[in-house]
Amino acid sequence: MAEKKKPVRVCEKGHPQEESWEQCPFCAAEKDDTLAAPEARAKPGDEPSTVSSPSRSVVVVPRKGSDRGLAGWLVALNGEQAGQDFRLLEGKNLIGKAPPSDIVIRDAYVSAKHAVLEFANGRYVLRDEGSKNGTFVNGEQIADSRELAADDLIRVGRTELKFKPL
Repeated sequence: MAEKKKPVRVCEKGHPQEESWEQCPFCAAEKDDTLAAPEARAKPGDEPSTVSSPSRSVVVVPRKGSDRGLAGWLVALNGEQAGQDFRLLEGKNLIGKAPPSDIVIRDAYVSAKHAVLEFANGRYVLRDEGSKNGTFVNGEQIADSRELAADDLIRVGRTELKFKPL
């Protein structure tokens, strides 16, 4: 008997959605690029600035790595941040328990510099950074690094994350 596929949830623009997502991160990424007028968009290294219009003022704060394109998401499945989406940018994304990590996981069992998820040449590779409690993919501890596939389950500390490539 053929396995019945679960229907895929999509947003109004047709982007595939996880059940835990309250808003479409694909649409949010599109909006981010158009929030400020072209001359007011933040560039890496810029200081925060204020953009004013007749009805409101908006503080535009440059985001670290804003010159890098969006590569995917990690979705927290449990813990204090359950349901939260973390954007993955092209290049290296440091996962740890505090800044300067790109992806900050609030979990006492996560190391300061726990792992790096890198997107380069069309490949997503997760590498443990010598963390105390290890990094796991689909329940298996990775010794050094591992290439990821869509919907892989990553565990850092006690936090499980679902990997969603763009």
